[in-house]
Amino acid sequence: MDGTIDLAAIAGLPVTLDPETLTLDFGDGITTDPLAQRRIEDIRPMLPDPEASGPDPLYSIYMDIRPPGLVHDLHARGLGYGAVVDSPGRIGGEFVRSQGHIHSSPPGTTTPYLEIYEFWHGTGAVYLQDAARPNLTDVMLVDVRAGDKLIIPPGWVHVVVNSGPTALAFGALYATGAELLYGPLRAMNGTAWAVLADGTFAANPRYDDPPRPHRTRAREYSEYGVTRDRPLLAAFADDHALYDYVVRPEAFPEVWETVIRDLREPS
Repeated sequence: MDGTIDLAAIAGLPVTLDPETLTLDFGDGITTDPLAQRRIEDIRPMLPDPEASGPDPLYSIYMDIRPPGLVHDLHARGLGYGAVVDSPGRIGGEFVRSQGHIHSSPPGTTTPYLEIYEFWHGTGAVYLQDAARPNLTDVMLVDVRAGDKLIIPPGWVHVVVNSGPTALAFGALYATGAELLYGPLRAMNGTAWAVLADGTFAANPRYDDPPRPHRTRAREYSEYGVTRDRPLLAAFADDHALYDYVVRPEAFPEVWETVIRDLREPS
């Protein structure tokens, strides 16, 4: 046994995971942008403990995964598909996690782009807060496991936390026109709360009395193409218009309003 894990059934495309190297191997004909890896120095401006140490690398990123039979149709709808593999372990007292970001807005609109995550392997959580500013209304921790999918509401800060003992791998459907904005969160020295490995949260003093995170869960939305039993790419292959709300969020307020309402309910 070589230690790799076949993710084809859950991902909807031929791909295997090497949890030791945090890398993915895609099937014949599938190309991606060059592999990018984030190290602790890349996210140090977002850490509550500037001296913290952790695994190296922290996580691997594959942008614009291009399955031969779908890439033309994805790009024609303004969609891209990527994947991330997070290391298990700790960054100081925190679980390993991504640096976090928000998205830009489509030209001529004020509603930021959104994206959809689908989890392939491992267990963890997605930390969400409703803005990258001192005053917040909502802070949530969405528990996730393999098979779960999560629509990230437009304008919300999102950070993926690997709280499990092995690599956390997930795919992401996004708008190719979206810019990932890290500056607003860096200006706040990261999120309002750090998710600590002992099960508690550490407050960021740059925020003004933020609400404590409440735990919630990922929901299924068959009408939005988000179900545990159907990979995003497989659902897109059947209906190319299914995820137009990812590219034009201003035209589909009912999607993210529904998601936010449901996320406010505790698990």
